[in-house]
Amino acid sequence: MIKYLMFLAVMVLMIACGVKEESICNNGEWKAEAGVVSECVENIWVMRRITRQWGTLYNDAGSALTMDAKGNFYVAGGAIDDNEEDKYDSLTLIKWNQDGTKAWSRSWSTDKLEMTTALATDPHGGIYVVGSTTGKIDDNVCAGRTDAFLIKWNDSGVKEWSKEWGTNEDEIAYAVTLDATSNIYITGMTRGSLDGNVHDGRLCGEYGDGAPLPCGDIFLTKWDKYGTKLWTRQWGSSGGNEGRAISVDSTNNVYVAGRIGGEQILVKWSSDGEKLWSKTFDWMQIYSLLADSTGNVYVSGNICDENISDCHIFLTKISKDGDIEWTKRWGNYVEGLSPQALSLFVANDSEYVYVTGSIWGDWEERESSGGHDVFITKWDAKGNNNMIERLWGTEEYDAGTYIKVDGAGDIYVVGWTNGGIDGNATVGGKDLFFTQWLVE
Repeated sequence: MIKYLMFLAVMVLMIACGVKEESICNNGEWKAEAGVVSECVENIWVMRRITRQWGTLYNDAGSALTMDAKGNFYVAGGAIDDNEEDKYDSLTLIKWNQDGTKAWSRSWSTDKLEMTTALATDPHGGIYVVGSTTGKIDDNVCAGRTDAFLIKWNDSGVKEWSKEWGTNEDEIAYAVTLDATSNIYITGMTRGSLDGNVHDGRLCGEYGDGAPLPCGDIFLTKWDKYGTKLWTRQWGSSGGNEGRAISVDSTNNVYVAGRIGGEQILVKWSSDGEKLWSKTFDWMQIYSLLADSTGNVYVSGNICDENISDCHIFLTKISKDGDIEWTKRWGNYVEGLSPQALSLFVANDSEYVYVTGSIWGDWEERESSGGHDVFITKWDAKGNNNMIERLWGTEEYDAGTYIKVDGAGDIYVVGWTNGGIDGNATVGGKDLFFTQWLVE
């Protein structure tokens, strides 16, 4: 992967010379200047990470954030410019170049309420946005109260097609992923009988207008790369149910994680829509899900005791047959502030898994910057911690929401901050940041 953040020639020269600055310092000291962070090693400053921060006066983090293979960033639901405040009832997609300049922005909406929830990219420059709408997008038909939608854009900002589907009740798409042939898989929640499936009629209260409110079911819908719907599966039990995370493995099996009743669930489906197995977990909130090249699955999020008074981050490895191999926990629940694991990346042909997110307070050997900080952990396939933890941020709320590792071992984290991270100046609201940790 390209060294995305080497914006200045002096930085490139420093890396070429072993990322050392010929300046005497005291061992163990750290310094941050305009996004360049160095550690004093053997009385020499050594560059450890580079951070770029940018944004508008408003919320640039949006509701979904991802990075493509070229290092460009896409944000759904973020502010368009400094003159336009967040509009949670409008749909936006913004492309940022790897140097922090805005490539383009698109805004589209109906005259109703809508929201974007997730993003995915394909290797050919396609960007896929999902969410929900109470209106009619483009020439689609509004099926009911709230519909799910899927829109494909190319990397030049041209909308290629849009799809909207649902029942006469509510549907929300929460997560999207693609397989090796660019088929699209979406999971979320439906309160009706979706695409020929049958809702069992159980109720969970009333709508605001007094009509009966059906309990939610999880749905999984597969589309081909041209926008043709191939199949939908729907399932649920007592109480509310929703699919929140999704991933595919190298043989195009699909994994859906979410909530079913009072438990968290993980279900494995074949590419043809056959259920292969299902597992439930107590007191977990799954935020991230990723399958490796051998069919093992890693899930991460929060795990709490029965009273929700003690919560930690967890990472669990599950075999391709659905057996739990190990679970690791870390981070502390402090004064109602839960740590969160928000993104996973599997590297070195499934040898290592990296986790990023947000954590409160000092952690292991690292001192907090104040508030919630960004973290990275690295684990091997047997559950051993293989890296001194990374922790950085501001005195405000900071979170890593996307992580990737290149062939050289450099780690890239994208996220948002309410402060000025690594010596950068804050623009306002929630700014975006991109940090590159250099291999040691």
